[in-house]
Amino acid sequence: MYADDKQDALSNSCLAVYKQFKEVLLRLHNGEPSIEDWIILTTRIEDKLSVIECNEFFNALFLLTKWSEVNAVNIDRLRSLDVPVAKIQAIYTGGNKAKKTDSDTAHRLKACILLARNAQVMLTANLQIEIRLVNDAMGTIQEIIFSEDQELPCLSIAVLVSFNNYKGPTITSLEGKKLCQLYQFNAPELAVIDLGEKEFTAGLTFVAVS
Repeated sequence: MYADDKQDALSNSCLAVYKQFKEVLLRLHNGEPSIEDWIILTTRIEDKLSVIECNEFFNALFLLTKWSEVNAVNIDRLRSLDVPVAKIQAIYTGGNKAKKTDSDTAHRLKACILLARNAQVMLTANLQIEIRLVNDAMGTIQEIIFSEDQELPCLSIAVLVSFNNYKGPTITSLEGKKLCQLYQFNAPELAVIDLGEKEFTAGLTFVAVS
């Protein structure tokens, strides 16, 4: 598609867009964005896209800068699954002081999380690099397991997640049936980005757009 020989109109159009974006990205990397770059990027805001194209982004990865916006998107996606949602409440072992600790102090651990089958999740740390359980790995919740004598709300026994590009052992039943399927997906091709009113750290726009 990016060869220099003569191509059809569509290929040439794609090549022009690619070169234009590459130049914008280079200027963002160098910290030298222009008004023209901003105008180019604003051609991709939601209000300027067709309904059909907007719908293609329904399952896209969201990159947001405010937790309130992250929570709103997550709730919306859970509702769209149209399945029961489990409310997993933390069990505290450190008394009242632990209960009052915010998520930032607790290394992003939440006092309460909402989970559902088919919900998408992401690892935020490297667990086992050799089997591809790494930071930013995407997965899908397959099962949420509770004890038979548990009463809700309570802490689940386990949550089974199938991770994209996972290379480790699978979970099977006594009959040899695979219970947790493996999925092979490429990196997300679509993303919805909201950088907020201003960059709160250097290079934020470049990292998000690239």
